[in-house]
Amino acid sequence: MPSEGIVWSEIQWDQVLPRVLLFAVRLMRKRPFAGAGTSAEDLVFDAVGKTMSGARQWRPEEVGLTQHLMGVVSSDLYNLVRKSAAFKSESLDEAAVESLVSNEPSPEETTIDRDEISAFLSFLRNRDSALADVASAMILLGVDRPRELAESLDITIENVHSIKKRLRRASEDYLARGERK
Repeated sequence: MPSEGIVWSEIQWDQVLPRVLLFAVRLMRKRPFAGAGTSAEDLVFDAVGKTMSGARQWRPEEVGLTQHLMGVVSSDLYNLVRKSAAFKSESLDEAAVESLVSNEPSPEETTIDRDEISAFLSFLRNRDSALADVASAMILLGVDRPRELAESLDITIENVHSIKKRLRRASEDYLARGERK
């Protein structure tokens, strides 16, 4: 069932889609996901379609659309790779298996991480939305180079440097105040 009450035409797709696409491209570069037999664009298109049709429910009160779509892309890509012949037939050495296993968080860790990230981003958004935007790009998209941040957020590199300094101070305040859940 389609997500009710969501006015899809009011979504700022020009801001959401590039971020999700960048996430998909970066995710596909990781070794376990290489050779999934799809493109980043197809993954994003499918994630949007599944979300709009209700096949993958988005709860706006719990998570932003960008983060939701990134989760759908990640899940779909993992499922594609897991089902691929290359994944089934490739034997991994013990070190590779250990690396993959140790990098996968447990469901409990994922929930705790998501809650902590959400609380931190909320703290930043209440303080200064620019801080939250940069932190979101760094955390959710894995973007940390000033040039990439500037391009992702459509701001100047000088502004990125300034915001990162303020973000560092805000992070210290957040930790010092014990604002974590």
